[in-house]
Amino acid sequence: MQSSPLLEKLAPMVLHHHTHWSELKDMALPMEIKLIANCIYLADRVDMLSLSSRIDNSNLLLFKDEIREKILEKRGDFFCDELVEAFMSVSRPEAFWFSLENEHVDGYSDTWLSETPVQKIDFQDLRSIMLIFSCVVDAKSPFTKSHSDGVARLARFIGSLWNLPQERCEMLELAGLLHDIGKLRMPDALLEKPGKLTLEEKAQIKRHSFDTYNILKNIKGMEKISEWAAQHHERMDGSGYPHHLDRDSISLEARIVAVSDVFQALAQKRPYRDPLSPDEIMKILKEQVEDGKLDRDVVHCVDLQLHACWKIAISAQQA
Repeated sequence: MQSSPLLEKLAPMVLHHHTHWSELKDMALPMEIKLIANCIYLADRVDMLSLSSRIDNSNLLLFKDEIREKILEKRGDFFCDELVEAFMSVSRPEAFWFSLENEHVDGYSDTWLSETPVQKIDFQDLRSIMLIFSCVVDAKSPFTKSHSDGVARLARFIGSLWNLPQERCEMLELAGLLHDIGKLRMPDALLEKPGKLTLEEKAQIKRHSFDTYNILKNIKGMEKISEWAAQHHERMDGSGYPHHLDRDSISLEARIVAVSDVFQALAQKRPYRDPLSPDEIMKILKEQVEDGKLDRDVVHCVDLQLHACWKIAISAQQA
């Protein structure tokens, strides 16, 4: 979070949100940061206790006194005295516990977002936030480390070769950063599997681009980006997923992200092979063009700047 100017001030709160108050209170930090970090810790513990009590769909009200007692026991040790007092006060009514149910949490989020004014954000600030999410996805496996950043840089470069406007190229970069965010739902072992995938595992893989779209589609201003990111596995002959779109339904930007994704993946070490050379990559890209998978013009554009594309694709790994 320290790498993002907009989120940098939140970093110490996140860092210490599991630090016991008995230790946190004496740290050389502003009191506001200490209290916010400890409040997050308390809320996290309440939520975990609530979830564990509802494994069998039991009524949460049956466990509220037990949860309140467990929090009270940690007063002065895990949690600040004043925060525990505040929690004991607000958690006394049944309405507090009803509000922890999923449908009410979702409703709160929707209301909060609807009341938040739309603000313009600088591209570099926005990119720094999106880079955090892409790093979380790529960190799920050492074999996908820096993949999203490489796809983002390459997609933006290819967009510039097409003389797309700067804003369009920036949007392409964001689509590349976020194209695999749906993989957060996938088990790490699946991403690192060196052998052939089973039918069930293939089915799991095929939902990640759809999950990417569902995560991004409701973010104001990112409607197009969500489409391009979600379509990175669509193919020109309609054999891709998740919507089986064909060449007439896939935008140029989505085609660019698709080629960037394949190129960067081939340039990286994976569980089942070593990284490929630029010439080997181009041979595969051209084969996929002939098979009706990738856009011929985009691949031709890459071919004209092959070594430049290769350097950009691996630059994230080197960084």
